[in-house]
Amino acid sequence: MKNTYMKHITFEEMIKTELNDILNNYSSIHTYYYKNGEGQYHEIIELDLLRGRFITDDGDFSEFEWELEESNIYMEMTIKEAIEYLNEKSFQDYSGSPYIIATEAMKKEIPMKYLKHYDNKVNTNWCLCPVCCKGLGWEHNELPKFCPECGQRLER
Repeated sequence: MKNTYMKHITFEEMIKTELNDILNNYSSIHTYYYKNGEGQYHEIIELDLLRGRFITDDGDFSEFEWELEESNIYMEMTIKEAIEYLNEKSFQDYSGSPYIIATEAMKKEIPMKYLKHYDNKVNTNWCLCPVCCKGLGWEHNELPKFCPECGQRLER
């Protein structure tokens, strides 16, 4: 679950997503997790559509209707999918909304290339953050992985 986000979904949404992918010949593979009463996540490794239950990686399965109604099911998403999901929720009208703040923070996790400005005096590039334009150092030196000013993840 590294570098991913979790979307809380219902059992019905999980089934619909999988059926939609099957019927439309999508090759995407979704990863789902069940959060047990102790707060531990277990990957859902099998869906039993005939019995309306699922089996997790620890061999447990949902057999009770209340487990499905409480819906402790989570779908794994990448940073980009999480941003798209939050943007679909239309929180743009609420400045300072936790969703807008979360979206902005996630956008900073997507690596951006340094801006480069060539300096004739030293025959090399001066590197800048592409978001806030903070000077980060000469290209031939070790450069930070994150901008110290705005927190943007950076790459060469």
